[in-house]
Amino acid sequence: MLLIESKAVFRRRAFHRQKAHLILSALRHRAAELGDQAIFLRTETYREGLRKVREPLDVCHPTSRAALEFVRGLDRVTVLPPRGFVTALDDFARWADAKRGALRMEAFYRFAREHHRVLVDSDDPVGGRWSLDVENRRPPPKGTERLETPTRCRRTACRTSWPTCATTAGCTTSRG
Repeated sequence: MLLIESKAVFRRRAFHRQKAHLILSALRHRAAELGDQAIFLRTETYREGLRKVREPLDVCHPTSRAALEFVRGLDRVTVLPPRGFVTALDDFARWADAKRGALRMEAFYRFAREHHRVLVDSDDPVGGRWSLDVENRRPPPKGTERLETPTRCRRTACRTSWPTCATTAGCTTSRG
């Protein structure tokens, strides 16, 4: 297995500091877990790291179009099918190409459920409905310009959302 830590990735795109730390930590820990089963390279770019490997490579399907275009343009690299999706890209493309007009998630959910026979009874949806999207799309309260974002209590032991907590009677931690 080849793992490449590319400095250019973090210069090209702004990452939240904690996300960058998470990515680097996960990569380095995985390399340590794999030990001799992995080649771990720290390079300026992915291309520089790939030049150091002579044998053919299988690459997990990238999650961005730019990365996919990059790996498809490399010699000795085979791109593996995407993981983590029930519907194959070709099936999705055929569905999307057959649609005239807007693509709606609700219509895709129905296609996927029928295609993969998930939550269907004969040809009908289990529960009698294909989607609950209408219930999940409530508008914000009338006259509201800005919705408040709940914050967490600053006390480490408390996981209650503000304003229920903080210094109110709803706080579940000791006030010591």
